[in-house]
Amino acid sequence: MLANPVGNAVVHNSSGGTVVVSTEPLEGESGEPRARVIVRDTGPGLTSEQLAHVFEPFVRFAPPDVKGTGLGLSLSRTVAERDGGTIGAESTPGSGSAFWVELPVDDDGHHP
Repeated sequence: MLANPVGNAVVHNSSGGTVVVSTEPLEGESGEPRARVIVRDTGPGLTSEQLAHVFEPFVRFAPPDVKGTGLGLSLSRTVAERDGGTIGAESTPGSGSAFWVELPVDDDGHHP
């Protein structure tokens, strides 16, 4: 579920750009422990219109010479939701993107 966001951050990043993967603990709406994994890049970013569709199947914003089917983020969303989590993104054109996956964890900090 994280392979696609990390791979996208590397492939679509600007030349000489950076990719940072970080985690942070969260509390769910009912107080349950959750963890968020965030993948940030310094690539070209996405517009708000692109972000509205980025998790839909077969949606691609890459140039034609970049390989891909447009299924990766859709599949990542399906797996995250199956495991009781969510996936989302924030982006600013020209400044990069941050894709995140949030999952429930048990009291020891492990994904159940």
